[in-house]
Order: sequence, then C-alpha cells, then structure tokens
Amino acid sequence: MRWWDTISHHPLWAALIAALLAGGIAAHSGGVFGGGASGAQSAVRTPHKSQTQTRPLRAAFVQVSPAIYEVAFNRPVSLPKSTEEWESLHTRGGVDVGESSFRLTLANQSNSPLTITNVHAVVYGSQSPPTTTLASVYTQGAALLEEFGVELTSATVGATAQFHKQEPGELQTMSPSIAPLFFQRHDITLAPGEIYEAKVQIIARVNDELEYGFVVMGNTANGGFSYQLTPHFKIASYGQQLAKFQHSYWWLPQPLGGPCWIVPYESSNGQEPRCP
Repeated sequence: MRWWDTISHHPLWAALIAALLAGGIAAHSGGVFGGGASGAQSAVRTPHKSQTQTRPLRAAFVQVSPAIYEVAFNRPVSLPKSTEEWESLHTRGGVDVGESSFRLTLANQSNSPLTITNVHAVVYGSQSPPTTTLASVYTQGAALLEEFGVELTSATVGATAQFHKQEPGELQTMSPSIAPLFFQRHDITLAPGEIYEAKVQIIARVNDELEYGFVVMGNTANGGFSYQLTPHFKIASYGQQLAKFQHSYWWLPQPLGGPCWIVPYESSNGQEPRCP
C-alpha cells in the first residue's frame, strides 16, 4: 500500500480533509473559509452592479493653508524648524485655532444634469481644546478672501452649520443680514462633466475642540441624494477665553529678521527674540 493511501485512511487526516473540502465549498459558494475564533476570513465576493456604480456627483473638501493661522497642540512640541509650515504642523498633530480654510470641488460625473440643493457642516464630536503648545503665523497682507463662510456655534453632536455667501471685498461675517444663507435662495446646477469650485472658511465660536465634516445634498433625474463626506476635520476655539499655553512659538517673516520660528518675548525670560 502506498504511503498516501495509509495516511488518507487515518481518521484524523480524513477529518482534516473533510473540513478543508467543506471550507473550500463554502468559500466558492460565498460563505466563509476557515472557522472558529482562530481568525475566520470573509470570502471574496463580486459586488453587484448596483454596488459598483459611480456616484453622479464627486464632492470634495480639501483643507488649504491660510495666509494667517494658529495651530495648537495638546502636548509639548519643540521649536519648529524654519522649513515647517502649516501642513507639516498638522502632520505633527496640530489643530487649527479659530478658523480653517478649504477648497470645495463639485463635479458632475453623470450623463444628466444635477442640482445641489444644500451643503452644510455637521458636528460629530467635541472635547476640551489643547492648551500645551501654540504655533502662530502672521504674514504680511490680508488673508485670502473666502467665497463661503460657515460658523460652528454648537458643540452638540449632530448640530449643523449652513453656508453663507460672502461677496468679494466684504468683511468676513456670519451675520445672515449681511451674509445671507446661500442655499435658501440658490441652487448649484451642473451639466454633465461640469466642475464647480469655491473657497470655504470655517469659523468656530465655542470653547471646545470640534470634530466636524460636510454633507452635500441634491437631486438627479433618478431622485435625491445625500452624501456624508469624509474625512472629518478638527478645529479648536477658545471664544472670549484666552488660553494660557505652556509653550508658544511665533513665525518671524523675512522683513522682520526671519524667516524663522522664534519664542515670543513673554516666553523667552524677557530676552529679545531672534532666529535660533
């Protein structure tokens, strides 16, 4: 008798073969290959056509660096390098203070016209704002004027904030009497292949660090849609209360002796701040 005939007749080996065959059959029939608490893996399935269809609208909020900004940390952070800017501070775990800027892109990916009837921000969470380290950048010139302004006034999960239209040269304000709610009177209609872009400024008015995101709603010939966009973003605000940070760094622009990061006068034991 051959060696594999001997093994195949062993009851434990026969049970193992039966289990493997059963698992293989289950996997091919859309079940689960493997079993028990030892780490079962879901079988690969081919999605139905309805799952793979492209959304008619591509909507994206991309966070961009403003001309003037503050970034706060909830941990000690060493003096930034002269090459570090807003994006690298975010990568190190920093959170915008007071304001955030975005570029909004809406693109019709369908073969029919569609209409965006509402875009708004939603609060998904909140916690105490960071008070350990603050990095501030004040460059010469005014910050970029935003086309839409959104004011976060509540830390309640699920609270929404609508878009206000701001005209070029207008003072940035969230007052509806000066900057009216845009989607109360307007829609954004996109022809097939058309792309719409705008600038959006987020302003936080509560004494918390907020986690928030955006929702885009609209209609197509086939019905309505509502997209909860990802990723989510974070912003900290201190309202009328000035936070006392353990560490504070300022950006010194070139005309004033920079460019470099410095420790401000009140944090440098009274010594005149200068580039390290």
